[in-house]
Amino acid sequence: MSQQATKEKYSIETLRERNVSYDHQHWLTQEDVDMANNYVKLIERTRSEVTPQIGDRLVYVTEHGDYYGHALIDSRSAKEGYLSVCEQPYVPFVWEE
Repeated sequence: MSQQATKEKYSIETLRERNVSYDHQHWLTQEDVDMANNYVKLIERTRSEVTPQIGDRLVYVTEHGDYYGHALIDSRSAKEGYLSVCEQPYVPFVWEE
């Protein structure tokens, strides 16, 4: 019984194409590639197309018509069943738990 290796989404070359400025200032490494590929695997393993989850991005329109095209679910009230939405998230909102 042979096991096929999972095809990695990114390589140094593909990350470099998408992150020219970062590579120019910091030099992309295999560690960066491994981190990106591990995040891809984590996202693929934990997302659902049916149930909204913490970390999911969404288009959010308030009851007053304010539009947020890249909102993020950032927490859930287990007792009351409500989701908390960050209307304008930024990079530090990404972490692994």
